[in-house]
Amino acid sequence: MDNIASLQGFHDQVGSAIAAHAAWKKRLLAAIEGGQSDWSPEQVRQDDKCTLGEWLASVPQELRDETFLAVHAAHEKFHHCAAEVLEQALSGANDAARANLSSGSAYSTASFQLISALAKWRSLLDA
Repeated sequence: MDNIASLQGFHDQVGSAIAAHAAWKKRLLAAIEGGQSDWSPEQVRQDDKCTLGEWLASVPQELRDETFLAVHAAHEKFHHCAAEVLEQALSGANDAARANLSSGSAYSTASFQLISALAKWRSLLDA
């Protein structure tokens, strides 16, 4: 990126993505408690339809390095795991859904890996 404004916009997008994906646990817990969601598991599984997924597709080629690839892979895994939890919640398998949100679960691990990869990417911009 050639100018500071573009770099700051990129930095802000990464920060927004961290916050947006961290909020998913609350949405999934609400689906477990209420048995419904504004999203279907199929929609959640599509990692290229959310704001971050669309934004990742627009990242300039010069920023698509190893860190970008790690973010992209973690983002895809996160969506897969979130969709699995949502499927369980909507089918009434609340105990399984709660277990899949607990520490050490696939969802928890995917969420941590995504947020860590995004934070690493942002820190590299600050360097």
